[in-house]
Amino acid sequence: MAKSAGRPQSAKSAKPAASSGPSRGRDILHVILIGLVSTALFTAIAIGASYAINPDLAANVPSQTNPNSTRIAVIATDVPTAIPTATEIPCEAPAWWSENRAAIAQVVNNITSIAVNTPPVNINAAAEQLKSWNESFAAAVHPPCVDPARQALSAVVPSAEAYVNAYLTSVTTPQQRGLALLELLNALLPAADALTRLQLADASAADDQWIGKVQNFFTAECPAAKWYAEVIVGKDYYERFSTIQRDANLQSPSRDTLTQLRDLSSAFRVDSETFPECVQAAAAHFQSAMDSFFNGLNEVLNGNPSAASTQIATANGELSTFVNDTRQLIPAEDTYPAVQPA
Repeated sequence: MAKSAGRPQSAKSAKPAASSGPSRGRDILHVILIGLVSTALFTAIAIGASYAINPDLAANVPSQTNPNSTRIAVIATDVPTAIPTATEIPCEAPAWWSENRAAIAQVVNNITSIAVNTPPVNINAAAEQLKSWNESFAAAVHPPCVDPARQALSAVVPSAEAYVNAYLTSVTTPQQRGLALLELLNALLPAADALTRLQLADASAADDQWIGKVQNFFTAECPAAKWYAEVIVGKDYYERFSTIQRDANLQSPSRDTLTQLRDLSSAFRVDSETFPECVQAAAAHFQSAMDSFFNGLNEVLNGNPSAASTQIATANGELSTFVNDTRQLIPAEDTYPAVQPA
């Protein structure tokens, strides 16, 4: 019985000793694994934070998980330079303008110089020249970089034809011819501006002077030439007043004459509120000329011939002053024959 009782004690005491070894080993392994995982985690966090602060690091540090990433980066830097596009090819605008400037200047100058006293043979020659130039210009090969100028020059042709036809196909009034010239100048302005943007316009070159003249017509500090063309000629003020003066019966003026003159004077007074400041003094003389002539006709009707003569003489003097002042405001190089001060 003593031996049998002793065996269980020996067995019981041996089991704990046998089981403590593996348990302790597992604990040690567990601690090691936790340490490795924590180290890897903190390392990843630290690397991610450094990339967030300096993204360029990512491009410079080779990947540990993808050994081919370095080769990919090298290949990307070795890609050949792209072939230049058409817009990167040096522009041939100067050579193009050298070939075309003389012919264009001749066409523009010949057409814009047409006036009511231009001989018919010269008008027909200008029309033929315009047609011939347009055909050759349309058929020519132009560098892509000058396309805005090419298009603008081609767009001038219909307005140029209309201006020439104003002197060829029918009898037209000064107002109609003036308006046709304004349409032509409005068409020439985009062409002049396009050539200027391409740095082709040379103010010292005779063949390029039309460019500055067209631009100055619209943008002069005192746009007197444009004002005279648009208002005095375009709205027919000067011609209508001249007609009234010529047709008025100074011995017995009609009520209709007085009504026309009154309406013309009133319209001019209203329009004058929008005139440029630099032409206001000249415009005042034109207004005075109409008012004085109206007063003179009224004096005739009232039986005051002496007062009538004084008023009519004043009207003529004011009109002459208006013409002289306007000529002073408009340099000869800034105007065109069809809209020159009378």
